Amino acid sequence: MARKTFVDLSDTLNAFRVKTNVISYNVGDLDSLHSSLPDSDLVQAINSLRSSDSNNFVNLQAQITSNDSDVINLQSQITTNDSDILNLQSQITTNDSDINHLQLQIASNNDSLASERLARIAGDNNLQTQITNNDSDILALQNITGGGGSTSLQTQITNNDSDILSLQAQITGNDSDIANITVVRTSTFSILKSDGTVAKRIFGFVDSGV
Repeated sequence: MARKTFVDLSDTLNAFRVKTNVISYNVGDLDSLHSSLPDSDLVQAINSLRSSDSNNFVNLQAQITSNDSDVINLQSQITTNDSDILNLQSQITTNDSDINHLQLQIASNNDSLASERLARIAGDNNLQTQITNNDSDILALQNITGGGGSTSLQTQITNNDSDILSLQAQITGNDSDIANITVVRTSTFSILKSDGTVAKRIFGFVDSGV
Protein backbone atom coordinates (compact mmCIF):
# COMPACT_ATOMS: atom_id res chain seq x y z
CA MET A 1 0.00 0.00 0.00
CA ALA A 2 1.39 3.38 -1.02
CA ARG A 3 2.29 5.68 1.85
CA LYS A 4 2.51 8.84 -0.23
CA THR A 5 0.21 11.63 0.86
CA PHE A 6 -1.47 13.71 -1.89
CA VAL A 7 -3.65 16.79 -1.50
CA ASP A 8 -6.43 16.86 -4.08
CA LEU A 9 -8.32 19.91 -5.43
CA SER A 10 -11.50 18.38 -4.18
CA ASP A 11 -10.18 18.05 -0.59
CA THR A 12 -11.84 20.15 2.04
CA LEU A 13 -9.85 22.44 4.22
CA ASN A 14 -10.00 19.92 7.04
CA ALA A 15 -8.76 17.13 4.75
CA PHE A 16 -5.91 19.38 3.66
CA ARG A 17 -5.07 19.99 7.33
CA VAL A 18 -5.02 16.28 8.13
CA LYS A 19 -2.85 15.37 5.14
CA THR A 20 -0.41 18.18 5.92
CA ASN A 21 -0.02 16.93 9.49
CA VAL A 22 0.56 13.38 8.22
CA ILE A 23 3.37 14.64 5.98
CA SER A 24 4.86 16.57 8.92
CA TYR A 25 4.78 13.48 11.14
CA ASN A 26 6.39 11.36 8.44
CA VAL A 27 9.19 13.86 7.94
CA GLY A 28 9.89 14.21 11.65
CA ASP A 29 11.16 17.00 13.87
CA LEU A 30 14.27 18.77 12.57
CA ASP A 31 15.25 19.65 16.16
CA SER A 32 15.63 15.93 16.86
CA LEU A 33 18.55 15.56 14.41
CA HIS A 34 21.95 14.72 15.90
CA SER A 35 24.00 17.76 16.83
CA SER A 36 26.75 16.77 14.36
CA LEU A 37 24.30 17.01 11.42
CA PRO A 38 22.98 20.20 9.83
CA ASP A 39 19.34 20.75 10.85
CA SER A 40 18.23 23.29 8.26
CA ASP A 41 16.51 20.59 6.20
CA LEU A 42 16.48 16.84 5.73
CA VAL A 43 18.36 16.92 2.43
CA GLN A 44 21.41 18.58 3.97
CA ALA A 45 21.34 16.16 6.88
CA ILE A 46 21.23 13.14 4.55
CA ASN A 47 23.98 14.53 2.32
CA SER A 48 26.17 15.24 5.32
CA LEU A 49 25.70 11.69 6.56
CA ARG A 50 26.53 10.25 3.17
CA SER A 51 29.65 12.41 2.90
CA SER A 52 30.84 11.26 6.31
CA ASP A 53 30.18 7.63 5.43
CA SER A 54 32.00 8.06 2.12
CA ASN A 55 35.07 9.41 3.88
CA ASN A 56 35.00 6.55 6.35
CA PHE A 57 34.58 4.06 3.53
CA VAL A 58 37.49 5.57 1.62
CA ASN A 59 39.67 5.41 4.75
CA LEU A 60 38.64 1.81 5.29
CA GLN A 61 39.52 0.93 1.73
CA ALA A 62 42.90 2.64 2.14
CA GLN A 63 43.60 0.64 5.30
CA ILE A 64 42.62 -2.60 3.60
CA THR A 65 44.80 -1.78 0.60
CA SER A 66 47.68 -0.88 2.93
CA ASN A 67 47.29 -4.18 4.74
CA ASP A 68 47.24 -6.22 1.55
CA SER A 69 51.02 -6.64 1.63
CA ASP A 70 50.90 -7.73 5.25
CA VAL A 71 48.17 -10.23 4.46
CA ILE A 72 50.16 -11.53 1.50
CA ASN A 73 53.30 -11.85 3.66
CA LEU A 74 51.32 -13.71 6.28
CA GLN A 75 49.94 -16.07 3.66
CA SER A 76 53.47 -16.59 2.33
CA GLN A 77 54.77 -17.38 5.81
CA ILE A 78 51.96 -19.83 6.43
CA THR A 79 52.67 -21.51 3.09
CA THR A 80 56.40 -21.63 3.87
CA ASN A 81 55.76 -23.05 7.31
CA ASP A 82 53.48 -25.77 5.98
CA SER A 83 56.44 -28.12 5.52
CA ASP A 84 57.78 -27.29 8.97
CA ILE A 85 54.37 -27.94 10.48
CA LEU A 86 54.14 -31.26 8.64
CA ASN A 87 57.65 -32.19 9.81
CA LEU A 88 56.72 -31.28 13.36
CA GLN A 89 53.57 -33.37 13.17
CA SER A 90 55.63 -36.27 11.81
CA GLN A 91 58.15 -35.92 14.64
CA ILE A 92 55.38 -35.85 17.21
CA THR A 93 53.85 -38.99 15.70
CA THR A 94 57.25 -40.69 15.65
CA ASN A 95 57.98 -39.65 19.21
CA ASP A 96 54.72 -41.16 20.40
CA SER A 97 56.09 -44.66 19.82
CA ASP A 98 59.42 -43.70 21.41
CA ILE A 99 57.63 -42.34 24.46
CA ASN A 100 55.54 -45.51 24.73
CA HIS A 101 58.69 -47.62 24.44
CA LEU A 102 60.41 -45.51 27.10
CA GLN A 103 57.44 -45.87 29.40
CA LEU A 104 57.57 -49.65 28.99
CA GLN A 105 61.31 -49.63 29.75
CA ILE A 106 60.74 -47.53 32.88
CA ALA A 107 58.02 -49.91 34.04
CA SER A 108 60.29 -52.90 33.35
CA ASN A 109 63.23 -51.27 35.15
CA ASN A 110 61.05 -50.51 38.14
CA ASP A 111 60.11 -54.20 38.33
CA SER A 112 63.78 -55.20 38.02
CA LEU A 113 64.83 -52.73 40.72
CA ALA A 114 62.11 -54.01 43.02
CA SER A 115 63.24 -57.62 42.45
CA GLU A 116 66.89 -56.71 43.01
CA ARG A 117 66.00 -54.83 46.17
CA LEU A 118 64.12 -57.84 47.53
CA ALA A 119 67.03 -60.12 46.57
CA ARG A 120 69.54 -57.85 48.35
CA ILE A 121 67.35 -57.71 51.44
CA ALA A 122 67.18 -61.50 51.43
CA GLY A 123 70.98 -61.66 50.99
CA ASP A 124 71.48 -59.25 53.90
CA ASN A 125 69.24 -61.41 56.05
CA ASN A 126 71.21 -64.52 55.06
CA LEU A 127 74.51 -62.75 55.84
CA GLN A 128 73.20 -61.68 59.22
CA THR A 129 72.11 -65.25 59.91
CA GLN A 130 75.55 -66.56 58.91
CA ILE A 131 77.30 -64.03 61.15
CA THR A 132 75.03 -64.96 64.05
CA ASN A 133 75.69 -68.66 63.46
CA ASN A 134 79.44 -68.04 63.23
CA ASP A 135 79.38 -66.32 66.61
CA SER A 136 78.41 -69.58 68.24
CA ASP A 137 81.02 -71.47 66.15
CA ILE A 138 83.74 -69.04 67.24
CA LEU A 139 82.70 -69.38 70.88
CA ALA A 140 82.77 -73.17 70.53
CA LEU A 141 86.24 -73.03 68.94
CA GLN A 142 87.49 -70.80 71.73
CA ASN A 143 86.19 -73.29 74.29
CA ILE A 144 87.89 -76.19 72.45
CA THR A 145 91.28 -74.43 72.19
CA GLY A 146 90.92 -73.38 75.80
CA GLY A 147 90.37 -76.95 76.94
CA GLY A 148 86.73 -76.23 77.69
CA GLY A 149 87.63 -73.66 80.30
CA SER A 150 87.81 -69.92 80.34
CA THR A 151 91.49 -69.70 79.28
CA SER A 152 91.83 -68.00 75.92
CA LEU A 153 94.12 -69.18 73.14
CA GLN A 154 96.24 -66.03 73.48
CA THR A 155 96.72 -66.77 77.18
CA GLN A 156 97.82 -70.35 76.40
CA ILE A 157 100.31 -69.14 73.79
CA THR A 158 101.73 -66.60 76.25
CA ASN A 159 102.05 -69.25 78.92
CA ASN A 160 103.76 -71.64 76.49
CA ASP A 161 106.31 -68.97 75.56
CA SER A 162 107.99 -69.29 78.92
CA ASP A 163 107.97 -73.10 78.64
CA ILE A 164 109.53 -72.92 75.19
CA LEU A 165 112.21 -70.48 76.42
CA SER A 166 112.98 -72.75 79.33
CA LEU A 167 113.24 -75.74 77.00
CA GLN A 168 115.52 -73.81 74.67
CA ALA A 169 117.75 -72.91 77.63
CA GLN A 170 117.96 -76.56 78.62
CA ILE A 171 118.82 -77.61 75.07
CA THR A 172 121.51 -74.93 74.88
CA GLY A 173 122.92 -76.13 78.19
CA ASN A 174 122.98 -79.69 76.93
CA ASP A 175 124.80 -78.82 73.71
CA SER A 176 128.20 -79.55 75.27
CA ASP A 177 126.94 -82.84 76.68
CA ILE A 178 125.47 -83.83 73.36
CA ALA A 179 128.77 -82.97 71.61
CA ASN A 180 130.64 -85.49 73.88
CA ILE A 181 128.27 -88.36 73.00
CA THR A 182 129.60 -90.55 70.21
CA VAL A 183 126.62 -92.91 69.99
CA VAL A 184 124.17 -92.03 67.28
CA ARG A 185 120.74 -91.27 68.71
CA THR A 186 117.55 -89.53 67.78
CA SER A 187 115.48 -87.63 70.32
CA THR A 188 111.91 -86.48 69.79
CA PHE A 189 110.21 -84.10 72.18
CA SER A 190 106.55 -83.10 71.91
CA ILE A 191 104.18 -81.07 74.07
CA LEU A 192 100.57 -82.22 73.80
CA LYS A 193 97.40 -80.49 74.89
CA SER A 194 94.19 -82.41 75.50
CA ASP A 195 90.66 -81.19 76.07
CA GLY A 196 89.62 -84.56 77.40
CA THR A 197 88.56 -85.83 74.00
CA VAL A 198 91.25 -84.89 71.47
CA ALA A 199 95.01 -84.52 72.09
CA LYS A 200 96.70 -81.79 70.07
CA ARG A 201 100.46 -81.30 69.52
CA ILE A 202 101.29 -77.69 70.31
CA PHE A 203 105.10 -77.99 70.28
CA GLY A 204 107.59 -80.54 68.87
CA PHE A 205 111.35 -80.97 68.82
CA VAL A 206 113.45 -83.60 67.04
CA ASP A 207 117.26 -83.96 67.60
CA SER A 208 119.63 -86.35 65.89
CA GLY A 209 123.31 -86.51 66.90
CA VAL A 210 126.24 -88.57 68.04
